[in-house]
Amino acid sequence: MDVEAHRLELLRTFKNSAADLDANRAGRIGPDQVWRLRRGAVNSMLLMVAMVAGFAAIIIFVAARPITVWRWGLIAVVGVAGLAVGVHRGGQLRHALRDGRVECMAGPVRVAMRGRAGWWLTVADQSFHLPVRFWHVGPDLHYRVYVAPAAQLIVAMEPQLDLAELTASPIAFTHTGDAERPFTATATGVALLVQVNDFPAEPLYSVLADGVSLGDLDDWPTAWTRPATPEHLLSLAAQTPSGAALVAATSPLSAAALHTWATTLCTTTAADTETVLRALRFDGPLVDSLGIRRLETPPAQTTQTDVSESGGELFTVRFAPGPTPVTRGALDAELGAGRESVRIHWDSAHRVLYPVTAEGAPYTCDVIASFHDQPVADAIAFEVTLRRQRAN
Repeated sequence: MDVEAHRLELLRTFKNSAADLDANRAGRIGPDQVWRLRRGAVNSMLLMVAMVAGFAAIIIFVAARPITVWRWGLIAVVGVAGLAVGVHRGGQLRHALRDGRVECMAGPVRVAMRGRAGWWLTVADQSFHLPVRFWHVGPDLHYRVYVAPAAQLIVAMEPQLDLAELTASPIAFTHTGDAERPFTATATGVALLVQVNDFPAEPLYSVLADGVSLGDLDDWPTAWTRPATPEHLLSLAAQTPSGAALVAATSPLSAAALHTWATTLCTTTAADTETVLRALRFDGPLVDSLGIRRLETPPAQTTQTDVSESGGELFTVRFAPGPTPVTRGALDAELGAGRESVRIHWDSAHRVLYPVTAEGAPYTCDVIASFHDQPVADAIAFEVTLRRQRAN
């Protein structure tokens, strides 16, 4: 389904403007909708008056003369009932205008005929009269249905992307430069924004489509491509109490990230593990697991991060990459041609070493990538280790 084309179709069908839809998303009645509600309040009264007048005319002109008392009584009863219906409906519409609120109900919808009551739409276990033709609503699709609660009236609808389907689709994001909503992309004609929340108290990400929330994510989808975070935002985030942990959880593991971390290990003068990890912006707690010290919250795109010490100083940081691959070719392009280590045994891993130095730095650092098979350009590392040693 072309989501954008369907959204435009529903805008035309409901006779809404883009400003109306923006107002509905913000929980308000739109400017054109205000005018239509006012006209609807007046028309409901005029329609009932016309229907009662027509019924009375039929009785008066068709009935035999003289008109009996019971016919006059029938005219009076129908007139009062019709006017009551018109007054009630007009009052609902005027109440909706005064209230000014719009509620959004999202999810799959069902449309069904209810006899003379016409077509009704059910969403989020609530039913409303459908003010447009039923064929404008796709069966079993997800929609955002905007309702004026004071009148129980659907004022707008728009198709909603299904987050589960969206996360399974390959989407390449770019960086916005905004620390709160850093990632953006366009999918099926819809502008997506990924918002970073107050991690770890809240879900790591919230996904917005055209400014409307689709839901939350606890991790970056493997099918999505995430850009590197600009350095000025990394520095800004590191200044906040939870910024280092947030950066570690959202910055992707890549050759560029490994180069940055290796350089930081070279230039950081501190020796103790906790201080060095904070310099790397790995601020999560260390836990002991079968004699191995492990970051409780590993960096993004890694499934595990272990550290080791030698002589009371941090010695290695070992990453198990996640779904996003780290290839020999990417490491060579970022760090220069690597040097393959000698294999001790026939089934030993293939290891490629990349030395990283910084002028005047107290330490050197080796990036060591491990491969199961011959490390050709597109070979994927199953483990990457940063090894820190004092400079000679």
